[in-house]
Amino acid sequence: MNKAGPELVWLFSLISVAIYFPLAPYALKRRDQISKRWHEHKRSTLYIAVFNPLAYILVLYTLTFTPVVYVAPASEASVLIMVLAGAFILNEGKLGKRMPWAVLIFFAMLLLALD
Repeated sequence: MNKAGPELVWLFSLISVAIYFPLAPYALKRRDQISKRWHEHKRSTLYIAVFNPLAYILVLYTLTFTPVVYVAPASEASVLIMVLAGAFILNEGKLGKRMPWAVLIFFAMLLLALD
């Protein structure tokens, strides 16, 4: 593993604590609601808790040995995938508002990749 790897994990952990710590008072006031949601969505919550930080850490780790011009387009491709997944799998709607921005991101991604 690259020497920067462990530092990236610690950095992400500190950022996560800084983001979620202020939410603790809100969560403590609503323990019953949070407990109910936890029992309903335990598996999904655990998947998100593991894979979301892992994806971020992998992008940061990749940046330690790969030029940004290769990593950025691959990272932005996830935005396009999530717009389509939200529209067709989750039936979120509003594809007409989201698709033009997704297309703009796609062309920006192409420009980065072709550079």
